[in-house]
Amino acid sequence: MEAEAERCRQDEEKLRIEREQKALIEWELYQPPPPPQVNIVRLSEDDPPMAILADERFLPIAAEKTEELKALLDSLVGMDPPKILMANELIGEDASSLYVDDFRLEDPKESEVPADGDAAAVAPDGAAP
Repeated sequence: MEAEAERCRQDEEKLRIEREQKALIEWELYQPPPPPQVNIVRLSEDDPPMAILADERFLPIAAEKTEELKALLDSLVGMDPPKILMANELIGEDASSLYVDDFRLEDPKESEVPADGDAAAVAPDGAAP
């Protein structure tokens, strides 16, 4: 009787370990979706400044990133071929606030370039802000 009870306990333990290993592998393979990409067109005059997006929303930026963002926006002026300033829209620590970071210059999609070549004045959907 004891040997049979021990064998049942070992079988149950083996099944539990297999379930946990399977769950761990699934968790390790999960890749969260990338954050939304936004087009920054200018900085606000607020203190601290906020990024103004092509869709006319205002989102905060980290104070230490202000100079980097200003430099990237300044570099867009007269750029040939034109580029757009993109960033990731991220969720803040309190999970209820949004902010932008990971700034980069990108080639605009055809729909994002207006006839006059001013890529910074075009929303991601191709409409003028």
